[in-house]
This record gives sequence, C-alpha cells and structure tokens, in this order.
Amino acid sequence: MAIHLNPEERNLVLTEMRGLLASINGIVSALAEEDYQKAELAASASGMAMVKKLEDEERTILLKLPIEFKQLGFGTHDQFDKIAEDLRQKKNTKVILRELDKLTQNCVRCHATYKIEF
Repeated sequence: MAIHLNPEERNLVLTEMRGLLASINGIVSALAEEDYQKAELAASASGMAMVKKLEDEERTILLKLPIEFKQLGFGTHDQFDKIAEDLRQKKNTKVILRELDKLTQNCVRCHATYKIEF
C-alpha cells in the first residue's frame, strides 16, 4: 500500500524508522554484554517518549497516514516501552527476546505492507 508524503515528511518517517532500528541494535548489543542498563536506554529511546518528542513535526503527517499504519507504529513504540520495563526489572533474556520478536514482527509487517512515495 502506497503512502504519499512530500520529501520532507518522507525523510522524517524514514529517520524515525532508522532510530527504531538503532534502538533494536542497541538492545541486542547491550544484551550480548549483559548490560541491562544500556539495553534499557536503547529501548527507551524509541518508546512513546520518541512519539511525544516528534509530535509537533508529525502532526500533519499523521493526518495522511492510514489508521492501520498509525496503530502499528504506536504499538511498536509501546513495545519498546514494554521491553525497557522488562530490562529495568532485569527479566530473563529469553523473556526479553520474546518481546523483541513481537517488536520486530511489527517492523516486518510494516515494511511488507507499506511503501512511502512522493
């Protein structure tokens, strides 16, 4: 499904997505070092606080996005917050990996379903 955005809006969405990927990488890297605090910081960086930070910039974009895309996006940010909380509680790595699997399924579903066009 094509989502039509102007070049500036497209760059904003793609920059946000790169931030999500950087957070996933940060979580995995930190977990490999058993550094729960570093992993929590990486997860928190892409939680709902990211949405609030970008809220003003994204306000006009949100009107252009399909509801399913927005639901998937907000669900993804919520999932980052869930993972951050699990990391704060130092839950077992298997639990965190299951949550990370749910999160990356959202990424796969989004990229398989949508493409951003001008």
